[in-house]
Amino acid sequence: MTASKQRFFLRDAQPSDAKAVSQLADSIDLALVDDPAGKGFLAANYTETDYQKFIEIATFSFILQVDEEIVGFLVAYGSELVDPKDEFNTHVKETICREFVTVRQIFLSPKDEFRRKNYASHLYKHMYEQIIEYYGRDNNSDNKENKPRPVYADIVKTPVNVPSRDFHFRTGFEIAGEMTTSKDNRQRYIFCNSDIVGVISKMCNVHVQRKGIQVHYRSMLRLLQASD
Repeated sequence: MTASKQRFFLRDAQPSDAKAVSQLADSIDLALVDDPAGKGFLAANYTETDYQKFIEIATFSFILQVDEEIVGFLVAYGSELVDPKDEFNTHVKETICREFVTVRQIFLSPKDEFRRKNYASHLYKHMYEQIIEYYGRDNNSDNKENKPRPVYADIVKTPVNVPSRDFHFRTGFEIAGEMTTSKDNRQRYIFCNSDIVGVISKMCNVHVQRKGIQVHYRSMLRLLQASD
């Protein structure tokens, strides 16, 4: 199959995906930090069991698949699920923002045939749509909120993860601070995207009329569906 004929699809991750996700993560570890191709790296050393747990409890976990091959993975969850032992997200929750969605991990296959396909952007767009639907849905008063949650992500600063940092800048994130996590003594950027509706509208090429960040969720969802 040539790269030009690639067809991908997104789906919810399942616990049974944990082994394949772990194997994919193992191919994107810190050994790639000096890779001249600039494919990025993962600093966290999670196991198959860790990924299975993430998928089981996370608010959002998605697989990007090309044919039968898992090419990308994203896992994220709301701040209500933040473990007090999670130093980074506890810091965000206590000092910056009480209600948010945090991206635990997003990564793509380092294979050349899967690069430069905007797959990471597709994963983020899908997550943004799900955030709007999940926290704004009318059928669950406990979850209904009057504005989209900001999204936070931590990006390793030392050693610098240039591809991840630059990708987040391109997709609407800004640096909200820095911190050093005691567990691994790594400096990390605190990245924040506080306007996921604006990012979706740009991705969909849809003009969204809004006052500030206040958006009617059902109207937004109709716009998203019309843009597909």
